[in-house]
Amino acid sequence: YRQLPADRRVIRTLRLLPGCWMDQVICELQEASLDDQPAFDALSHVWGNAEDTAAIMVDECYFQATRNLIAALGRLRSSVDTRILWVDAICINQTNN
Repeated sequence: YRQLPADRRVIRTLRLLPGCWMDQVICELQEASLDDQPAFDALSHVWGNAEDTAAIMVDECYFQATRNLIAALGRLRSSVDTRILWVDAICINQTNN
């Protein structure tokens, strides 16, 4: 993660790339200014077993997500269009790598 600028009202959103139900979940993080009133759907996944995870791709890196989150992303994903989401488990991490 790149740290978000502290001097601007910016959040991370997740571009959920198109795919079929059984395809691996592939996403990209992007920054969005709240001043621009970005359109996105919010997904909170504080449910399920935090120990039951599998890998998804986020910015071409493996990210361990709960299987419940992966199932939700698979159901929300379009087969043709990119979908913009804010997913707390992925977007709120403020650490630098």
